[in-house]
Amino acid sequence: MRKRNLTPFLFATKTTSRKPPSPEATVVVRGRFAIAPGVLEPHADPGRMSGDLFDEDDPDAKGASNKPSDLSDFKLHGEVLLTGVCHAPGGKPTGESFVRVAVRDATSHSKVTIDRRVFGPRVWTEALVGKAFTDPLPFTTMQLDWAHAFGGDGFADNPTGKGIATHELPNVEWADVITSKHDRPRPACPGPISPFWPARMKKVGVSYGKEWKKTRAPYYAEDFDWSYFQSAPPDQWLDGYFHGDETLELVNLHPTIPNIECKLPALRVRVFVRDVHGHQREVPLVLDTLHVDSAEGFVDLTWRGITSAIEQDLTDLAFAIIASEPLAERPRPVAHYESLMTAFVADPLGMRDAIPAELRPAYDRAQKLAAEEEKRSATDASEVGDPLASEIERAAALLEPEQAAQLRAAVKEMNEAAKKAYAQATAAVRDAGKPPPPPIDEAIAKAVLAAKRPLDKPAVDFDPDGKPRIELAGAVNAQKEAMDRLRAQSDLPAEARTKLEDAAKKLDDPRLAELDPTLAGGARLVDPGPNRDLRRRDLRGRDLSGMDLSGSDLRGALLSKARLAGANLRGTIFSRALADAADLRGADLTGAKLDEGIFFDADLRDAKLDGATCDTAVFARAKLDGASLVRVKGALAILSKASLKHVKATALELLQSDLSDCDLEEADFTRASLVRCLLRGAKAQRAVFEGSRLGHVCFEEADLTDARFARAAGPCASFMSAKLDRTDFSHVVLPGAHFSGAHGTSTQFYAANLPDSRFSRAHLKDAKLEKANLMNAELGLAVLPHASFRGASLFNAKLLGTQGEGCNFLDANLKRSTLEGN
Repeated sequence: MRKRNLTPFLFATKTTSRKPPSPEATVVVRGRFAIAPGVLEPHADPGRMSGDLFDEDDPDAKGASNKPSDLSDFKLHGEVLLTGVCHAPGGKPTGESFVRVAVRDATSHSKVTIDRRVFGPRVWTEALVGKAFTDPLPFTTMQLDWAHAFGGDGFADNPTGKGIATHELPNVEWADVITSKHDRPRPACPGPISPFWPARMKKVGVSYGKEWKKTRAPYYAEDFDWSYFQSAPPDQWLDGYFHGDETLELVNLHPTIPNIECKLPALRVRVFVRDVHGHQREVPLVLDTLHVDSAEGFVDLTWRGITSAIEQDLTDLAFAIIASEPLAERPRPVAHYESLMTAFVADPLGMRDAIPAELRPAYDRAQKLAAEEEKRSATDASEVGDPLASEIERAAALLEPEQAAQLRAAVKEMNEAAKKAYAQATAAVRDAGKPPPPPIDEAIAKAVLAAKRPLDKPAVDFDPDGKPRIELAGAVNAQKEAMDRLRAQSDLPAEARTKLEDAAKKLDDPRLAELDPTLAGGARLVDPGPNRDLRRRDLRGRDLSGMDLSGSDLRGALLSKARLAGANLRGTIFSRALADAADLRGADLTGAKLDEGIFFDADLRDAKLDGATCDTAVFARAKLDGASLVRVKGALAILSKASLKHVKATALELLQSDLSDCDLEEADFTRASLVRCLLRGAKAQRAVFEGSRLGHVCFEEADLTDARFARAAGPCASFMSAKLDRTDFSHVVLPGAHFSGAHGTSTQFYAANLPDSRFSRAHLKDAKLEKANLMNAELGLAVLPHASFRGASLFNAKLLGTQGEGCNFLDANLKRSTLEGN
């Protein structure tokens, strides 16, 4: 699922089912807010979503849960949880204090109140009369966890607590405190109950036999109690859910402010999904969890909802939009989000939104032009028709309406004169008894095809002001040639010859020269050199090979098809320069400023671009084979369909850039940063990405045969449907990575850190996952013949429907996993 998140909150999905065996999708949105008086504001660090978290020295999760799961399937009630510490008022040591969390609605009616008494360390005594325990020692902070609540070894409700078979008394108690070793109160911890403790495990049900496998697997049994997902103690549940604008009172839960009153942010969170068939729907959400963490100083709010699905791995849900609105305002119409979804589907990477506002018109024109080029490239040469008219219409589509009308008028006037002159000349020739020349449209078409086709690059360019420059010279000159051939006939009547000459003059219309300066003739030439001011100069087609242009200012210069092979361009400024199809082979562009430059179809093979910048630059279909891109930096660059074979791109930094369908064979991206970059469909055989940063990178459908990713790191990387033959992911740290649908043989994941990763429907033969961390991983429906999980952690992993003939699970941790494969 591709998502566009318009909020600062986290979003996740998981498979569930309330009516097995039909799958459903749980959607979760979690916002984190900083504890402070007033309206809660988003926290600077949103953290990341996870299941229940346990101590590092508790690999079997037998102890207490330190953090509630964000990924509960569904909650029947809203609930409040409190973790963290009690702060002594004013920071002054005290032997006894209390904490309070009170949630009140707009009418000050209490929805939930958590009151706990908190004591310093105490121990039992052997006194026969009086108190059976010592006075509490002073404290400034006291943990509010299960280890400090009533319990002890063998006590099912809290095996980690104090008071049973211990000398110490609990530090966190109810208002009605214990007075005797024989008291057995309910633990007063206000934090999450472990999903593996009896209080919750008894709700999982027992009817998981043959009938369950036949009618409900892999979902919950018929006797499953959905309150299993309530992780808070029952006294902290609501009758319904939170509205979102409640008042929150926190007492002794802040290091410097003993009593804080704040308000929830009053937000309406909305999620819309679109399936693979294009059907869109809203997922109804409820705010079901309020979690206060006084140690870290945040409040987590979680919205949750369920929607239908078709596929168990939710692959039928293709897109999602996450948004929030003020509760005080009326909900935005569904049509608004349908429009956003349509735009998102058209531009999933969000390239346009990320482009500065002043550059978006040029970006839109470039997109329109690309679509036109795609359409034109599919047109057979025999269907050329009137080439000049075609070029003009392409230009008109990119102009303002008034400019387009003026251009069409000029061309219409010119064409009418030319055709009238041609008709008269043809009639005169026919009267003289000679065969007429071919129709002028046909003559022009043939001349243009001979002189100008095949067009393997766009014929429309843009100057630095965004005004289109169209290659009209070929079509105009072809029309002139056709007329010249007519005039060359010696017996052409004088009147017809005059008409042709008048028509030819109209081909010199200045309005055409504005769009193609080469039609004006006498283009100004310059004498290039180092540190020259060449801004906006027309150097198209110039031979500048081997010249020293170092330090020159080429902002907005026209360099289409210019020859710059071997040129010294160190430190040159190419901002907004137009260098499409330019020859830059072996050129030295070290430290050059290429921001917003257009290098479409340019040849930069073996060029040196070390330390260059390329924000919003366009290198689509460029040839960069063997180039050096060491420490190149850029954001929103476009390199789609470029060839980067054998490039050296160590320490390169690209952000949210498009490298889709690139050829990266044997490219070296060691220690590079490709955060949020799109490499869908890339050919990266034997490429090296070792030690690279790959947060949110997309390698979907890429060929990564023999590629090396050892020690790469970053959250939520996607390798969906990628080819992974012998790909090396040893020692990577890629939490939440997507390998769904990936396929390959002998893929290496040795000691890979892949918690919360997804391998659903992956087909990985002889995969090596030894010592890998696959905690909470989703491997449902994966095909993993002869895979080795030796020493791997599959704690709480989902392997339902997984096929793994000959797999090796020696010394693997399969605790809490659902190993139901074939």
